[in-house]
Amino acid sequence: MSIRNKFGIESDYIFYSNIDHSRHITRRTAKQIIKRAGRKAGVMHIYPHLLRASFATHLIEEKNELVHVQKLLGHSSIRTTRNYIRLGSSYINEIKNPLDSIFRD
Repeated sequence: MSIRNKFGIESDYIFYSNIDHSRHITRRTAKQIIKRAGRKAGVMHIYPHLLRASFATHLIEEKNELVHVQKLLGHSSIRTTRNYIRLGSSYINEIKNPLDSIFRD
């Protein structure tokens, strides 16, 4: 999917280089931007993969299907997507055991 950036240049990239607006930023540049933003926010241990894993976890906590998250992340295997998920205890405590309703009735 090609989009037109703010300079009117068609590009497949969302984040483009300040030097050559038709090219994407490098991984190193993305990492530096994230680290700098983390420091400003008071978060010392932040990196791109952590943001990706947090994105996946929030999608699952918002009741999105794992297969949809898999497609968004571009994973070919559902196992890979499952490894990204870090559910908090509050989410896990909300899960209802189907046996509870059987024994309650």
